[in-house]
Amino acid sequence: MIRKILVTGGNGFIGTHFCKYLDANGFDFRATSHQESDFFMSDRLIIVDLQDQDRLGKLIKGYQPDAIVHMAAVASPVHGNIPEIYKVNVCGTENLLNAAASNLSTDAKIILISTAGVYGVQANEYLSEDLAFNPVNHYSISKMDTEVLSRQYSDTFKIQIVRPFNIIGPGQSHDFL
Repeated sequence: MIRKILVTGGNGFIGTHFCKYLDANGFDFRATSHQESDFFMSDRLIIVDLQDQDRLGKLIKGYQPDAIVHMAAVASPVHGNIPEIYKVNVCGTENLLNAAASNLSTDAKIILISTAGVYGVQANEYLSEDLAFNPVNHYSISKMDTEVLSRQYSDTFKIQIVRPFNIIGPGQSHDFL
């Protein structure tokens, strides 16, 4: 049974909505961010950079979540700093998975938020999860890389990958429209 949830990227668009849901439904959760946020009470938000594997490890060891929902990412296909996309999305995910592997039991579940962009341009009218990757931008390539990277941890954790399509709604950045 999942009782404690660690949400990375808790102040992002999806993360904020997800954390509001968790809070409204009485879940014990903590959220990470690389910066302060007005949304969270100070006892729920932990400022930590995904590049700081030691700090991630201490957080995970101290909190001992039953699940980690990994949403932290540079989430824009038009983000201009290409190296930052890979640093945050790929290296940050590896740091998180390494920190979790060193500090959590194998019963923990990890949910990685990817993107439907990993499908890219396909000849099929309908997409299925067994299609070959065919990403067309650095953001989608970085998410493909995190999916492949997560396979190294499939013997350690129950890993679920979610590939959302267009994420829009109140509060979303105008860059996504």
